[in-house]
Amino acid sequence: MVELGKNGEHGGSRHAVHTSPLLDQQPVLSLRDLQVTFRGTSGPVPAVNGVTLEAHAGQVVAIVGESGSGKSATALASMGLLPDSATVTGSVLVEGTDLNAIPEKQRVPLRGSSIAMIFQDALAALNPYRTVGRQIIDAYRLHHDVDKRTARERAVEVLDRVGIRDATRRVDDYPHEFSGGMRQRAMIAMAVVNDPTILIADEPTTALDVTVQRQVLDLLTGLTDDLGMALVLITHDLGVVAEVADQIAVMYAGRIVESGSVLDIFDHPAHPYTQALLGATPNLETSGRLAAIPGVPASGTNLPSGCPFHPRCAFAAEVGEACRTKRPVLELRPGTPAHRAACHFTTDRELPDA
Repeated sequence: MVELGKNGEHGGSRHAVHTSPLLDQQPVLSLRDLQVTFRGTSGPVPAVNGVTLEAHAGQVVAIVGESGSGKSATALASMGLLPDSATVTGSVLVEGTDLNAIPEKQRVPLRGSSIAMIFQDALAALNPYRTVGRQIIDAYRLHHDVDKRTARERAVEVLDRVGIRDATRRVDDYPHEFSGGMRQRAMIAMAVVNDPTILIADEPTTALDVTVQRQVLDLLTGLTDDLGMALVLITHDLGVVAEVADQIAVMYAGRIVESGSVLDIFDHPAHPYTQALLGATPNLETSGRLAAIPGVPASGTNLPSGCPFHPRCAFAAEVGEACRTKRPVLELRPGTPAHRAACHFTTDRELPDA
């Protein structure tokens, strides 16, 4: 099993602080039966199929899965940023307001102030023709009636807060003058300049070296604690979230196939796909070749019948017809408060250790 923290501890102190008390609070973000379908040349293409998810203030919720599993589509749908070719149904409740039930004119003031997003590629997301500071200033003035001088002071303040040295001078630099790690920090500064209640980080450590990855993750979790916001962390790498997440949702073929606490997911994986992801995650306790997941991820244009994972599943043959014909329901695991899985094999038994 994957080792999560130092000396055998699972993820440090975050998990002791943020797992149970939050269940008594109202979630600041609640996705209910979220569905996203794109128009394709051969017909509708489902990308997200019935995702239900909650995030509480001060909590880090990680959404993990391979490319094409629907993670980014879920994030963009939550922000209301999908193109016109997408049809979105279900609810996206941000502090009780359903973004899917209000017109675009009413959504705009909520983006940035209530819910904000860090995109995958900071260089592509930042405007190359405007200084980093100007972009942060614009984001701040969109939600605050202040003059440019006050907004500039705020921009310097948040750049300093996210670890940009000499922020008073660097505020006037352009994105290409920043390193990859600094651009990511600048993106984080722009996202948190208005103190949002919810921050969505879509693959925030992509293309960064391991040391900078760790710094960015520490920065995000630190801001989550300091600002009391909810952080939704999207990644394909379970190892990235091992020490920072409180709750994990594993996605495959547009659905959540397993969800629970970090301890649930890492110590008692209840879905073969989760176990396969863990087997493909490098750690210091194992040696030799990593276990590869056979086959290719399911495609929305040609979704398998029954359980979408069954063509790649090592246990499908034992279950038989049900895996090929009946789609499993995400249901609570016996004896657990919030560990859910959608798997015929583990409905009444434990998944064998890898």
